[in-house]
Amino acid sequence: MRRFPNDFLWGGATAANQLEGAYNEGGKGLSTADMVKFVPREISCGKNTETVTYEEAIEIMNGKHDNEYYPKRWGIDFYHHYKEDIALMAEMGFRCFRMSINWTRIFPNGEEQEPNEEGLRFYDNVFDECLKYGIEPLVTLSHYETPLQLALKYNGWENRKMIEFFVHYAVTVFKRYRNKVKYWIPFNEINMSLHLPYTGGAIFIEKSQNELETIFQALHHQFIASALVAKKAREINPNFQIGSMLGMSLYYPKTNNPEDILAAQWANRVNYFFLDLLSKGEYPEYALSYMKKKNIELKMMEEDLTLKVVNDAENRQALLYGIGDQQLDVVISKLQSRYKVDVILSPPKFAFRETLRKKVKVQGKHKKQSGGHGQYGDVIMEFEPSGDLETPYVFEEKIFGGSVPRNYFPAVEKGLQECVLKGPLAGYPVVGLKATLLDGSYHPVDSSEMAFKMATILAFKQGFMEANPVLLEPIASLKVTVPDKFTGDVMGDLNRRRGRVLGMNSNHNGKQVIEADIPMSELFGYNTDLRSMTGGLGDYSYEFSRYEQAPGDVQKREIEARAAAKDGE
Repeated sequence: MRRFPNDFLWGGATAANQLEGAYNEGGKGLSTADMVKFVPREISCGKNTETVTYEEAIEIMNGKHDNEYYPKRWGIDFYHHYKEDIALMAEMGFRCFRMSINWTRIFPNGEEQEPNEEGLRFYDNVFDECLKYGIEPLVTLSHYETPLQLALKYNGWENRKMIEFFVHYAVTVFKRYRNKVKYWIPFNEINMSLHLPYTGGAIFIEKSQNELETIFQALHHQFIASALVAKKAREINPNFQIGSMLGMSLYYPKTNNPEDILAAQWANRVNYFFLDLLSKGEYPEYALSYMKKKNIELKMMEEDLTLKVVNDAENRQALLYGIGDQQLDVVISKLQSRYKVDVILSPPKFAFRETLRKKVKVQGKHKKQSGGHGQYGDVIMEFEPSGDLETPYVFEEKIFGGSVPRNYFPAVEKGLQECVLKGPLAGYPVVGLKATLLDGSYHPVDSSEMAFKMATILAFKQGFMEANPVLLEPIASLKVTVPDKFTGDVMGDLNRRRGRVLGMNSNHNGKQVIEADIPMSELFGYNTDLRSMTGGLGDYSYEFSRYEQAPGDVQKREIEARAAAKDGE
């Protein structure tokens, strides 16, 4: 029988606007949710009652509807009873509490530079109470609690300035709770603006000339904000985990009529594209087709489409992707002039791998005596190529006679796990290694897991360097599309870049598609060079293919560069 993993986070979920109450306490400002009044079912008759118009919001603020009941202002009074409520969660065996921070408790109007300290302290107390019971907080930043003033002043997320306000709010709480909260969701049901523009996007939709265009423009701004917030989160705490949230129903065709099937596909795609975009960082083609069909024209900044920042932890570098040197220069100039940030651009480092080419047998012995119990671990190991360059290592043991007790086998493997993270050749991850524990010895008093782990590390360092180690470089599969007359120049350039042309096919539009394998390090600057060779008419795409042994001169250069960098640290 299959079981849930032991670390599965069982729990419950709420939103600040559903339970907190205390809408006018602790320095909190009004949110869009605070404007939603209760409408009995016999009056609503199933119609949407979550929409508030601009005029209604002004009237409510002026006291014209004080006789109405606004349930989201009161909730269940979690603000004053959170200790009791969390204790009940613990009693039910909750290990996770999904909740939201009310934006207006931190920034009452949404535009302030300095946060409301009383609001920050409240959530400090809530998180502390959760952690006391071993309950992990899973926190949503925006769960239909947009500051009302931002809706009135900017029409909510229709305005691009909302990105700036939201990022400032997110960074504030990330820094405050970096050691208390690990799991974050930027937007609850980010697609909700499609169904309830006021609820999801703080939009007064009656002010729009093209309602659908306004909604998609607001969503575009939320997508950008979500991406920026995820980036900021990992800068503040690399252990943060950022997720997405979607609210949707699956559509099925009414009949097997092709028109009904197609209609259901399109209805589902309107929701699917959110997941595609949030996970891949770009609009899928079917979403662009949908917007074109609906005459939706999004206002996008140049950097929305062409700029990408990636934190490459493996090589300890931040990668800035753009459409060319000129754009990158403009971005660097803006960073300096607007934010006084100096940025130095340098060629990127590439993720090489290390492996070995022959079988060796070595001994690793860790022996230390410093009074009392000493440390003793002794292993004889064999290292050889595994033949699988996608897997770091394979570990086996062939111990006979108990020369190394079985309870120390995991310690030997732990030593291997540490070693393959940074190889001894140039500090790159190791792949394609087979390690076999053959023999060794132990001391009944001084042996320990740590001693056998250290012995394994010593054996690995010696054995790897004796086993003809080599560097592997990443190879990309490249497709270049160019007009016929430029094929010779392009193929010659690929040869100079150590590329191997695999074939060439016509696309029947006066252009050739050249397919080639090429080291990824040789693609740096290729965009600019290709434009220059083809007068801007060439295009290309690539994807990682595999690792191959790097030529001797490339290996030598890379090893020397890594050694120099290490000396300079």
